Amino acid sequence: MLLLTLNPDYLSLLKINQLQALIMLFLQAFESIWSIGLIIFGGHLMIVGYLAFKSDSIPKMISILLLAASIGYIVIHLGKAFFPQYGEVISTLNLVFIVPMIAGELGFGLWLLFRGGKLSKGSLY
Repeated sequence: MLLLTLNPDYLSLLKINQLQALIMLFLQAFESIWSIGLIIFGGHLMIVGYLAFKSDSIPKMISILLLAASIGYIVIHLGKAFFPQYGEVISTLNLVFIVPMIAGELGFGLWLLFRGGKLSKGSLY
């Protein structure tokens, strides 16, 4: 957006309402691209949640929350990117999935910080 607002060469060619419309277009494009990136992140989180679920050392509750968070990311951002007309439904879904998203990611991060990488007493190494 700074490129549009700070370059004086072509600012004189655009009227203020044209410049505002162009900035809004770029902001909406950024939001769509960001949502697509978060859909991919949700897929990544699904793989991490699945691997955590199959692991014997990671608590099952954390892996279930990670899987719920991945579904939340995918559903919410698929809706934002491809069905923006259902904004009310998407914001309700956001409220439903916000707790598992926060609890899963934060719980997994804290588990990795405090327990991850520590060898159990029965391990060979």
